Amino acid sequence: LSEGLYQIDAESAKEGSTSGFIKHSYAWGVAGEYVEMVVELSKHEQRSLDSYDIIARWRELSGDIAGTRSVTSNRRTNPSATPSHSI
Repeated sequence: LSEGLYQIDAESAKEGSTSGFIKHSYAWGVAGEYVEMVVELSKHEQRSLDSYDIIARWRELSGDIAGTRSVTSNRRTNPSATPSHSI
């Protein structure tokens, strides 16, 4: 999963943004059970893609993940807020 995200970040940086859109990222999980990943994006004004585009492209690059029962993505405007967008 992280490879696709970092690929989009690199592409975004080449398209004219000062740098990529990833401000911070953190992943954790239990082998064979689950993985969670949190990505803090730079401010919208500092990037060429909005969060909806990033999620859509990330899902496209990730494709089907063997052995998974579900893959979810959430968009939050505030880390402590309820997700305002879910795929």
